[in-house]
Amino acid sequence: MDSDNKPQLATSSQVNTKYNKIEILIVAIMFIVVSFSNSGNIIARSVLYFVFIGAIVLLPILRKRIYLLHSAIIKASLILVAYNLVVIVFKYESYTSVYNGLLYSASIIFFISLISGKYKINKLDVFTHYLSSMSKMLIIINIFFRLIQKSIGWVSSTSFIFLFLYFIYLDKKTTIKSKVAFTGIWVLTAILAEERTFVLLIPIFMLLLLSWDKLIKRRLKSKLLFILFGIMLFAIPVFYVWLSESTYAFVLNEYALKYTGSRFFSGRDLIWSHLLDYYYDGNIFVGGGHHISPAFVFGDIRSSHNTYLTILTRTGLIGAFLFINFLVSIWNKFFQYRHIIAVKLSGIFFIISLLKQSSELSLISNNIAVSIMNWLVLAYGLMYTSAVINEERRKSE
Repeated sequence: MDSDNKPQLATSSQVNTKYNKIEILIVAIMFIVVSFSNSGNIIARSVLYFVFIGAIVLLPILRKRIYLLHSAIIKASLILVAYNLVVIVFKYESYTSVYNGLLYSASIIFFISLISGKYKINKLDVFTHYLSSMSKMLIIINIFFRLIQKSIGWVSSTSFIFLFLYFIYLDKKTTIKSKVAFTGIWVLTAILAEERTFVLLIPIFMLLLLSWDKLIKRRLKSKLLFILFGIMLFAIPVFYVWLSESTYAFVLNEYALKYTGSRFFSGRDLIWSHLLDYYYDGNIFVGGGHHISPAFVFGDIRSSHNTYLTILTRTGLIGAFLFINFLVSIWNKFFQYRHIIAVKLSGIFFIISLLKQSSELSLISNNIAVSIMNWLVLAYGLMYTSAVINEERRKSE
């Protein structure tokens, strides 16, 4: 028999490549699946969380050796987590204290686990492309249902679409026209969903995309500006409450009603005012504990709708300082590797995500699905950095 007619056996390398791509595809699907996990009942949500965590632990794309390239971030993270665990123990009030404190800590540990791995560029590129392709389909399906005014039960879809844009921008197989088109769809989604905060953040997002290289040139200036930015984030709810109780409140509401059809003060001023009053009456340095919420303070079941106010009231000035220190450590790494496109995009999404936390609590609490996606996007630039450095070291050996 002619050797050319013999069936060709796949090499070990080909089999491994195919197997790796299947694994990466499964992980990409899991990140899409987890974005719906906050939309079902408690059983569905619990199952999805466990499946997602299982995927992280078991699949090689995220099962990797520890690689302490980002040691400064890891150190700042562990100090923050340790402090939160101390607050859980010494400011214990109920099961809620433990749950909220562990959820906060778990979010930070998830971020650490992502950035401390030894990745390969080709694996991350494949993962990026898979997630980009699936994100495009979700964005189209979501806007279709928005336009026909039907719900697909996807909670926080605007936030998820914004985070999925990261992978569309990073995907090397996506054209510039396509990136612009999907950005336009996100803008339309934010408007249709009446997401006021996102609509206000759109021009900032565009400005950062267009002028990032000019804005982040000098290390010291960049670091100082970011520290001031971090302090401002904690000051926003305090200023907002002061404004709501000032003589300007009536005028601001009148103008907002005239031009937007809704009040300037959305009711969050009342929530934040009660939380701040409770905080001022207690220990301002260590806070009141992780159980502090609108429900605990004045019997309202709503969220505090502000990550920074939550951190301040639960963990005090010390907790706020440690959180800012943690954010600054991330920013320093973004600056150090700003020439890498994945890091540049992570930096831009980092700023917008932090600004969005002034109206939601997803980064450290209640909506863990959005939290996971936020931390993935913020970590991805650093994951890519590890892969680039890994590749350069391998070539030099």
